[in-house]
Amino acid sequence: MTSLTESPSRTARPLPGRTSSRWASLAVLCAGALMTILDGNIVTVAMPAIQNDLGFTASGLAWVVNAYLIPFGGLLLLAGRLGDLVGRKRMFTWGLALFTAASVLCGVATGQAVLIAARALQGVGGAMTSAVVLGMVIALFPSRGNGPGRSRCSARSARRAERSAPSSAAPSPRR
Repeated sequence: MTSLTESPSRTARPLPGRTSSRWASLAVLCAGALMTILDGNIVTVAMPAIQNDLGFTASGLAWVVNAYLIPFGGLLLLAGRLGDLVGRKRMFTWGLALFTAASVLCGVATGQAVLIAARALQGVGGAMTSAVVLGMVIALFPSRGNGPGRSRCSARSARRAERSAPSSAAPSPRR
C-alpha cells in the first residue's frame, strides 16, 4: 500500500503475492466512491421529508443540494493536487472521514442552517475522496507491456459498475 502515497512521478508497482490485498483495496475505493455518489440519490428521495421536518421553503430546499455541489465541484481539482502532494491514501482517508462525520451531522440536524453546513462539509469530503480514487486504482493496477493489462481493465470495469449502480438502483421520487 505504500505505492499509493508515493509521488506520481514514480512508477507504481504492486507487491508480488499481494493480489488479494489489491482487490480488497479496490473494494474499499469503490465503496468510498459509491458513498459519495449514492448520497445525491438519497437526498433527492428524502427531499419531501426534509422539507416537512425542517420547514424548508422550495428555494431553501434547493440549498440542501447546492450546498453539497458547490464545494464538491469547486474543490475537486484542488483536492486532486493536494492528493499528489500529501499522498492519495491520506487524502482518501481524510475525505472519507470528513464525509462520514458530515453525514452523521446531517442525520442529527435539527435546523436548516446545521443541515446546509453539514451538506457543505459533505461536499468537501466528497471532493477529497473522489479526486484521488482513479489515481489510486491506476497505482494499484499498473499496466504491463503495451496494453492496459487484464487486471487494470477489470479494475476499471469495477469502478464503472460502481459509478452506474446508484442511478440504476435508486427509486425515482414519486410525483
